[in-house]
Amino acid sequence: MKLLALLVALVIWFVVLLFLRIRVNLDYSYKNLESKLILKLKILFSALHIRLVIPREMFFSGLENILRNIIEDTSDKEIEVPKAETKTKRYMFLRHFTGEIFRKYISGWSKFLLLKNKLLKLKQMFYRKVFVYSVNSKIEIGGRDAAETGILVGVIWAYLGRITARIYSSVSVKKNKISYFVQPRFDDEVLICNFNCILSLKNSHIIFTALKFFAIIIKIRRIGNNG
Repeated sequence: MKLLALLVALVIWFVVLLFLRIRVNLDYSYKNLESKLILKLKILFSALHIRLVIPREMFFSGLENILRNIIEDTSDKEIEVPKAETKTKRYMFLRHFTGEIFRKYISGWSKFLLLKNKLLKLKQMFYRKVFVYSVNSKIEIGGRDAAETGILVGVIWAYLGRITARIYSSVSVKKNKISYFVQPRFDDEVLICNFNCILSLKNSHIIFTALKFFAIIIKIRRIGNNG
């Protein structure tokens, strides 16, 4: 009886967890090639804070490493054996992974279209269950001169308008708290961006979407294996 009561309690608690909502608060800021991301997740009375900072030095070092790898990989000079082994290990997994993806899922045009349509429907279904409560953005931008600054401000406003239309057509907006502020800076060539978004979704929606995704992948593989 005690074991049965424990199992019933665990099942009830699991069902309750499924229908609880995850509240997500996302803060992002960008200034002079330095990015800061703060993600707050809240479920019932528990909360998780994730803070990520990408300094300018990390940005430049990462860009330098990417350019160095591209130059080494496309160079016609003879490469020493240790470098060749490093290059082989670097791309062996990527080539194998992309080859398997192509062979099993998109080797045929009809299979590719089927996979694309199913994933598109799954994405639309997932977004519709996401509830957005507020979206706020503040951007300061300045170009080399007044004319360039005015053009950049106009382009940003047009892009923000498209984003607003996409938000209303993709997700469920619970409160009309979508606001943008774009400030031109005629005194400096700068780009400063601050973004905040608050949204929520159910745990069950995440789990069911993941299960449907794996079901689509398995179905596509079976179609490929059966011709």
